[in-house]
This record gives sequence, C-alpha cells and structure tokens, in this order.
Amino acid sequence: MNYTHLTLEERYQIYALLREGFSKRHIAYRLNHSPSTISREIQRNRARNGYFAKHAHQLTQRRHCYNPKRIPHEMWARVISYLKLQWSPEQITSRVSISLHSIYRFIRQKKAKVENYFSIYVSEIKERKNGIPETRGQLNNRKSIHDRPIVVEQRTRFGDLEIDTIVGNHHQQSLVSIVDRKTGYL
Repeated sequence: MNYTHLTLEERYQIYALLREGFSKRHIAYRLNHSPSTISREIQRNRARNGYFAKHAHQLTQRRHCYNPKRIPHEMWARVISYLKLQWSPEQITSRVSISLHSIYRFIRQKKAKVENYFSIYVSEIKERKNGIPETRGQLNNRKSIHDRPIVVEQRTRFGDLEIDTIVGNHHQQSLVSIVDRKTGYL
C-alpha cells in the first residue's frame, strides 16, 4: 500500500462505518488503507463527542501546509529582529514557529549580504559539514612523549610523573593513573 492522504469521501465512509460499529481494522480493509492510518485519523481528528467527517476534514485542512518551503516575509522579519537583539536561534524557535534548521539555513545564506549580527551564530552551525576536522577530545599545545628531556628518561630524580587516562566500556567510567618515573609509585 502506498501512502496517500485521506479524502473527504473516505472520511465520510469512516464516519458511516464507525456508526455501524465496524472495527478500525475492517474499515482499513474496506478503504484499502493501513489500520494505523485509520486509527491516527480517528484519534487526531475527533471532536468532543465522536468522529465527524466534515469536522475531521476541516481540522486536516487547517493543519495542512500548502507550501512548506515558503515562509512568509513577516516571520523572517521577526527572526531578523530577534537576531539583532542577539538572540540565539534556539531562543527564536521558542517564539517563532520556524524550525531551527531553517533559521540556520537562512543565516548561512544571508551572512555575506547582511550585517555582522549573523556572524555570531555562523560558528554554531555544524562546521564539520564544511570540512573542518573534529577537535573534541584533543589537547591544545600538547607535547609529544618523544620531546621530553633526557633526565626524565634516566629516572634519576623524584617528581617526574607519567600520567595516563583509561576510559571504560561505552565511556561510562574513567580512571587517571599517575606514576612517578623513579619510584614507580602509582
């Protein structure tokens, strides 16, 4: 079965078959739809006192977005005004019914043309998609173990420590081991 939206006629059939006492599974079989489709239809679009076809169709039409790619200019004006107030896109989505993904896409497309307030949030966009390597879990300015002084290799003085971390299964536990190079004290 391919997915298709229910029509007004099918909703009238659902209404009539429900009134006759047929099960949702039987209604789905008669209409050649999935039983889950019929169940969701009845659950989503029922009125207080039962399922009515005309009411269900009106609710569906109200929820239906005819062109989901087109967001009105008034909404984008509100988004820009919040960005000027230096709101984050996460904060904006709580006030404007636009997805977070759409706001970031808007910022990415407009960043070269519009003022500098967009630059605040451009860095928050997933940079790894643009080819910048992963930097989590790496230490800045770390020195290689091969660059340590020769005195440390000779193990003649106290206080030369070797530190290592051990991470457990599924990153649930971790352990830091610190060993003095001369005494072997752990």
